[in-house]
Amino acid sequence: MSATIIKCEKCGKPIIRRYPNGVWHFMFGKRSGSKEPPVNMFIHGSLKLKCWHTGCGFENVLMHVPTTDNKVKED
Repeated sequence: MSATIIKCEKCGKPIIRRYPNGVWHFMFGKRSGSKEPPVNMFIHGSLKLKCWHTGCGFENVLMHVPTTDNKVKED
């Protein structure tokens, strides 16, 4: 199952991934030798995500539309 990269509405930089089943995948932080970033979350539902890119800070509202398949499968 491949994810779509969602970009900030204001600056156009990537902020989160979305899977076809509506689950959001948020990763943040430098990996520094490990395979996983320090913050690695799967979110089910709607959310408001403030863009952290320098000089932006726009609050993106991301809506979740429920589906029958809500299982998360990593790439």
